[in-house]
Amino acid sequence: MKRKILAFDDEDGTGGVVANIFSESDIFEVVLPESHYKGVSLLKTSLFSVIVTDFEMPVMKGSEFLKEVRNENCPNREVPVLFVTKEMTEAKKLSETFQKVYFADKPIIISELMMVLKKVTGEGF
Repeated sequence: MKRKILAFDDEDGTGGVVANIFSESDIFEVVLPESHYKGVSLLKTSLFSVIVTDFEMPVMKGSEFLKEVRNENCPNREVPVLFVTKEMTEAKKLSETFQKVYFADKPIIISELMMVLKKVTGEGF
């Protein structure tokens, strides 16, 4: 059974890049919700291996999103979250408060994103 990655798309196409990377994968299936609200809803009903999202989403900032994910009632509260961001300093403050929070620089460099995902999931590609 494939492991699921929840990838939020935004105007920079973070989710689309992740989906393209794993389009032929035997290990991962990428789930791209239609909207941020649908993605947050999926977090409450489906289990994922990793969540990839932009730190500065139009609807919800990274810190707000992480509070939703780490809520004690969320079945994905232990799942690693990978933020793709230009705001590394602000984003990294979250790793002091929350566990299993990782970061990758924007613009996305596929080889760097693959390295971080490998570290997060423990899977080779």
